[in-house]
Amino acid sequence: MRAEGAAGTVVVYSQFVAFARSIPEGLVSLAVGLIGVALARWVFVNREYRRVGMRQGWSETLPLTLVAMLVAGVLIYDRQLGISASAFVGLGVGWVAVVLLDVFGDRILSFFRSPLQGGPADPRFPPQVDLSGKEGKVDSAMAETPQNMLETLAEIDRRERGK
Repeated sequence: MRAEGAAGTVVVYSQFVAFARSIPEGLVSLAVGLIGVALARWVFVNREYRRVGMRQGWSETLPLTLVAMLVAGVLIYDRQLGISASAFVGLGVGWVAVVLLDVFGDRILSFFRSPLQGGPADPRFPPQVDLSGKEGKVDSAMAETPQNMLETLAEIDRRERGK
């Protein structure tokens, strides 16, 4: 190696070492733990893809991943864990989220769907909210879906199955 090339290499690597030394260990531990959560959730999402054959959208997987990352981040920061312990905490929290979704997934989804299933004809629905003037009943003119919307929905379904 020539002398001018060696000097340039030393300058570049010394800047990298100075940058790496200035990062606190707690921040590295937090990053490792969050990566562990993301990896555990990624494995679960890929397992679901193999099982069902359809890819889950980010809108379905991201909220639980972010909640698990929040829990892991709080545990790591609060307990001031080292890098190796934070990796195990991240993986553990990620897999707990996976197991909870496997065990309670249907119950949770049905719990959140049930309040939305009661339509305006539900007797518990407050009458002052119904602005249609039809006493909460849906007539056939309101229930028909326009043809162009049906075509658009069919096209979206075809694109999602083609992924």
